[in-house]
Amino acid sequence: MPGIRTFAIVCATSLVAMIAMGPITALIGISLESGRPQLVGIAILFTLFVVFGLSAVALMVKLVLSAHVAAGNADSPLVRALRNHETGVIVAFWSLIVVGLALAVPAAILDGAMGPEPARRLHEWLPPATRRTSGNDRPADSRVTASARRMSA
Repeated sequence: MPGIRTFAIVCATSLVAMIAMGPITALIGISLESGRPQLVGIAILFTLFVVFGLSAVALMVKLVLSAHVAAGNADSPLVRALRNHETGVIVAFWSLIVVGLALAVPAAILDGAMGPEPARRLHEWLPPATRRTSGNDRPADSRVTASARRMSA
């Protein structure tokens, strides 16, 4: 497992890249408002966000354990156990995050987070029994989220 410095560099680099995406796309003149550039931009931004999140989790676990060792708690049974299984702890956190993403990303796409076209394609790909429909048995409008529908009702 890489050390603290590696995760700190990955975390900082992905954060800077996320922040720099806006001005760079404006400077180049790429519009992320609609179409294919929007999907590519969202995919890049989402990938950077996931890399940032996963590296931040590993960085925090390593920093907390290092701080306990520096404070003189290295002989504590809990700290010793966590240090011995540090990789397993990080992989367990990463697994929970990945499972959450696997559940949340398709739902976000269906709700129109990436625009109407990906939502329509995913809706067509789903088996008929699992397709979400609005009250009148038509496919739900992907541009209107479920919370917006509840608020307007």
